[in-house]
Amino acid sequence: MGFKKLLVIVGVVLGLLVLVLVKKTAQKKYLAQQESAPLTAEFVLIKDLPETFILRVAAYKGDDEKNKMVLVKNSEGLWILESKYGIKAKKATVDNLLKELKDLKGEVRAESKDLFADFQIEDSKALHILLEAGTGNIINHLVVSFLRPDWNKTFVRQEESEKVVLVNKDILSLFNLYNKEAKLNDAYFADLKLFAFETKQIQKIELVRDKEQLIFKKSEPGGSTSPAWNLEPALTPDEEIDTSKVDELLRNIYNIYAKEILDPSLSTYGFDAPLLKVSLQDLEGKKAAQMEVGKYLESEKVYYARVIPANLVFKVSESYIKNLKKERASFLKPKEVPKEVKKN
Repeated sequence: MGFKKLLVIVGVVLGLLVLVLVKKTAQKKYLAQQESAPLTAEFVLIKDLPETFILRVAAYKGDDEKNKMVLVKNSEGLWILESKYGIKAKKATVDNLLKELKDLKGEVRAESKDLFADFQIEDSKALHILLEAGTGNIINHLVVSFLRPDWNKTFVRQEESEKVVLVNKDILSLFNLYNKEAKLNDAYFADLKLFAFETKQIQKIELVRDKEQLIFKKSEPGGSTSPAWNLEPALTPDEEIDTSKVDELLRNIYNIYAKEILDPSLSTYGFDAPLLKVSLQDLEGKKAAQMEVGKYLESEKVYYARVIPANLVFKVSESYIKNLKKERASFLKPKEVPKEVKKN
């Protein structure tokens, strides 16, 4: 290769590098100018949208629509994760999301599709948020940039609009996203608390373990006495139930949290021969909670647990299950040992 050709190639490469640096510098300068520029006319993205009007929220990154996160309000008015086997969603997290999105406005920073790349707000690179009044009935489709001009500011546009709006809200954090590489994880919204019954309403507890069945029933209060737990099979004359132990059992069931939710369609969890069955019945005779415990996963120190009738399957820490795997004797008061008669 001749020396002149080599110089030409080097010159072209250097020229390209200079162009890249100039473009990046110009882009940073432009965004900085946009951030510090005098505020333009206010633009309303969402105006006073009633939270009760929103029945479905969907979100996905870029063009990965097949892996969207979907929140749906069910017939009972509770939010569930449709994209996560229908597990209930954390109410406070969903309420905060809707509160932040119901009144969304800011300052216009660009009005041309040609500038979308400068704000990293192209459809293929941004976060999509769909607010719906029902499946397919889209109220608003927002496109949110992962470019953060400041920790509490976000570039947003409506999907059909070319206006890029700077809003004074950190919308990305509402989805637990703090950079463009972060995965949209619907588990962030999942409520991993297995049960939501009222302990005072529970009238009956049934445990089935190793072919042993224990049934605790709460007696009706009489006069000045408080309700007490009775045990089946019936107590012998020299046995007495420790009510505090039964109350503790009920609290332990109430406070079970899962580590992870699993695909309920699989048949590898061991529910064909459960190690433990738990059933709670309320004052009206309705099943307040039901659970089956399957195989133990030694590598993770967890049990597989299935909540019925929702058919939701979880990984539950062994410590929770150990609190339930108790024998009949553990619910009885220890027998008093007669004191020795002192000799004169």
